[in-house]
Amino acid sequence: MVKLLILLATMVLPAVADPADPPPPGPLGDRIAAVRDGALVFRYATRPGVRGNGMSVRLGDDGTGRLHTRGCWYEGAEEDLEEGPARVLVRMRRGLPHRLEARVGGCARRSETRAVDLGQVAPGEAADWLLDLAATTGDEDLARDAMLAASLAEGVAVWPALLDIARDPARPPAVRKSAVFWLGQEAGEAACAGLEAILDDEDEDLALREAALFALSLRPEAECVPLLLEVASESPSPALRRRALFWLGQQDDPRVLALFEAILAGDGAAPER
Repeated sequence: MVKLLILLATMVLPAVADPADPPPPGPLGDRIAAVRDGALVFRYATRPGVRGNGMSVRLGDDGTGRLHTRGCWYEGAEEDLEEGPARVLVRMRRGLPHRLEARVGGCARRSETRAVDLGQVAPGEAADWLLDLAATTGDEDLARDAMLAASLAEGVAVWPALLDIARDPARPPAVRKSAVFWLGQEAGEAACAGLEAILDDEDEDLALREAALFALSLRPEAECVPLLLEVASESPSPALRRRALFWLGQQDDPRVLALFEAILAGDGAAPER
């Protein structure tokens, strides 16, 4: 009877990943799927300027010292920051990713040391798997965390996939707005052109257009100020004009003061109330 119960238990209960087991060979997606229940970790090289302290990640050497963690910013101490690689911890449930955490720097947590270690992988392979997860999962937190992790990868142009997610009406609004944010972190004219296309699309949801405007406002001053001035002066959307004026107020540029003066004097385009 006891032997029968043990046999039934092994047939019903899912196999939990054993960290001592060697990682399976093959493509990253197959290796991850092989860990049906439990946790796994993999690493990949990060792009220049990415540093972290094990809890938060600074996205680049922009001089602000700002750190990004789970959708918020705070000031971080420079001496606490370390270079990559990035470490991604994935918790699996019934063969599917359930939770995901990306870390740079700091000591490995107990959850990482007890996970199945897939080792170092190519940044492109890691980004491809992460972006595919972000584009297909129905879990908003999982999608956002996957996009963050993909955006850290060295030498990978993630903006085309992010733009596809941002423009996909089937994706949850929060996921689309998160994709817009990460588009704003991508350097290059092509990524910004995608954001401007979203901003100019009058058929698009206003909240997403406002998110695109915010993402563009985070670009270097030489890029964002002319665009914000144009939106504040010429956009047919009162809401977008108000938001553009708000983000212009964060800039130290004489053209901004000139626009404010013109609006207050009644000579410039003012947002409707």
